[in-house]
Amino acid sequence: MQLIGLVLATLVILTALDIRKNRLLKDVVIKDFGKEKGNLHCEAEIDSIRYYYNCKKSCTDVDDITWNDLDMNRIFNEMNTSITNIGTEYLYALLHKTENREEVLKERDRITKAIDEKDELRIRLQMILWKIGRSYNHSVYETLDKCREIRIGSIYPHLLVLFSFVLSCLLLFYNLWAGGLALTGCIILSRISYYKTMKRIPDFHQWYLKCFAKMLKAAGHLEMQRDEEMESYAAKLKDIRKYFKWIQIKSIFLTNHGTGIVTDAADLILDYIRILTHADIIILHSLSRTITAHFDKVEQLYEIIGFLDSMICVASYKRQLPYFSSPDFCKEDKKILEAEGLYHPLIEQPVTNSIREDKSIILTGSNASGKSTFLKTVAINAILSQTIFISTARYYHANYFQVFTSMALTDNLVNQESYFIVEIKSIKRILERGDRQRPVLCCIDEVLRGTNTLERIAASSEILTELGSDNAICIAATHDIELASILEGLYSNYHFREKVTEDEITFDYQLHKGISTTRNAIKLLKMMGYADNIIERANKRLDDYIKSGSWSHSHKWL
Repeated sequence: MQLIGLVLATLVILTALDIRKNRLLKDVVIKDFGKEKGNLHCEAEIDSIRYYYNCKKSCTDVDDITWNDLDMNRIFNEMNTSITNIGTEYLYALLHKTENREEVLKERDRITKAIDEKDELRIRLQMILWKIGRSYNHSVYETLDKCREIRIGSIYPHLLVLFSFVLSCLLLFYNLWAGGLALTGCIILSRISYYKTMKRIPDFHQWYLKCFAKMLKAAGHLEMQRDEEMESYAAKLKDIRKYFKWIQIKSIFLTNHGTGIVTDAADLILDYIRILTHADIIILHSLSRTITAHFDKVEQLYEIIGFLDSMICVASYKRQLPYFSSPDFCKEDKKILEAEGLYHPLIEQPVTNSIREDKSIILTGSNASGKSTFLKTVAINAILSQTIFISTARYYHANYFQVFTSMALTDNLVNQESYFIVEIKSIKRILERGDRQRPVLCCIDEVLRGTNTLERIAASSEILTELGSDNAICIAATHDIELASILEGLYSNYHFREKVTEDEITFDYQLHKGISTTRNAIKLLKMMGYADNIIERANKRLDDYIKSGSWSHSHKWL
């Protein structure tokens, strides 16, 4: 009776602790939603995060140059409040894949709105996803994918170990000495063969197969959510779970990597059982065969969980924006880019701008006036509109674009390529893109800045002519005013300007029509404390060039 009482008391305590843990967890998810930005620095885990995307990438995706130019890792990090590794991996891939199917984007919008508006639904989803857990620097998709490649060898020796152990235990009841001798032999042989086999199987495979079992358990809870927004997903999950009926039970015998005392103690006992019976090896073989046979269903389960987790991230991110709008996509056979109140989502106090164009754009203006930021703002909005169906603008109307940039380029020291070589390769990839039917939005900062003025203007004008005549809206920022004249008619001209006083230069960061007529480089030198004689000679040289059209020799000024 005392033993029964102790067991009951233990169960009551564990139940009370579990209830308290769930209450604390619920408080956290309520408090953080819409307030906390993601704090995962994805660079540290980029190889594992990228694995799913690398398996799914296509020629119309946001490529690495564009992703880096736009600092999309920062946007991803701020948006990524995912609960599972699966959500992180799925969101990273989703932000790369610019959609051109309205029904896909509208479905994402439908789910994020439901999550935002229905607190109880969101909290239930978050609580379910928390039970899956996460691990540092491992890809769930990679592990599930590579589980199809587990090579244990023949399963029969391990089945023989299991049956030998069971028979030895039974023999103990008939003959203690014979049974003890047989059991000792089984223990020695099972340990030797167990460790020899397990050396070929990475330990984290077992953890993620347990994670897969947790995914199935979560799918069961998601399937039971009685909400109209979840009906289609519940039906899919119900169908998926039919193919994996026994996995949750089988996963008990896999390594748990527990962190609590109770879990560690239980796992220690199970370790001995695994070694003596080879139960985990047999189960790994079985699970690998099951996953291989039904990998399409594994992918569907992974993607539904990843989708729901990432949509919770998006819903939370939307609450943190000053404002946003749902994009309106052009269904006519024409190029259009129209936005009102457009702003950069990474700038805390952004200046907004508006644009309405059906042609490509030459963007001029002085240093630090806002040209590069505007290019990034337009490109980021196109990506967010076609991935998570939000625009950081009061109104956004445009095509379903492929998005390319050529902006934050550097020398490639590994491949021994100069800045100019890197630059011309970057622009060439836009000209030679795979999909010629889908319109392109390309943003280029300082075309061919890595070469001399005469060749730069000649080559740039022809490259921009090619892009402007193609199925593209090209926005090119430049200091070469000559390009605005050469491309007049094919490109529209816009500029940013500044206000210059004796002691300072101020910028309004507002987009204006026309060509820039102001300069500030020499003025900035003066403000930064350069010697007066340098400033005077620079101004004199510039004035003489404007009058004569040629540069004089330096020794005339000394």
